Amino acid sequence: MLDRSEADFRPPAPYPVAERLGLFKLLVRLKRNPLECWSADFFQQPIARVRLPFTDTYLVHDPAAIKRVLMDHAANYPKDPIQRRILVAGLADGLLSVEGARWEAQRRALAPLFSRRTVSQFTQAMLTAAGQFVDKWRKPEVEAHLDVAAEMTLLTLNEIEFSWRSVCTTRYPG
Repeated sequence: MLDRSEADFRPPAPYPVAERLGLFKLLVRLKRNPLECWSADFFQQPIARVRLPFTDTYLVHDPAAIKRVLMDHAANYPKDPIQRRILVAGLADGLLSVEGARWEAQRRALAPLFSRRTVSQFTQAMLTAAGQFVDKWRKPEVEAHLDVAAEMTLLTLNEIEFSWRSVCTTRYPG
């Protein structure tokens, strides 16, 4: 059980810079942490326009607009060639990289995993897995410098695998 000080702990997070970054600083930050690229004004607008050298792009925060783009009218918002090339390189034909009928089929297949009921069933397992990682990180033999990005990726992949197996065995026993 977590004590009060551990329960109140909030991990460090990037604070948005006051002004939008120039192209060089933007590229450096993109490599380090894409969340650090957005200036404070992006978080105050429901939809923010970003001018890039070859195209304009938009950062959408408004829940109704997100639903419109991702669900109601997804065909109206195709991925640009650069985005597709980047996503396909790392994700093959996954939900983030495909479009059209393939995207719709994958979205419908995965939607039950993200329902409130299903997600709440995984809460205890997620807390246990996170606790195991914290215990591992606190061991004296762990190197002084830990690759947190790699560790969080491993934790995420472990949770996805656990969730998927749990859903499959619940819906398709035997």
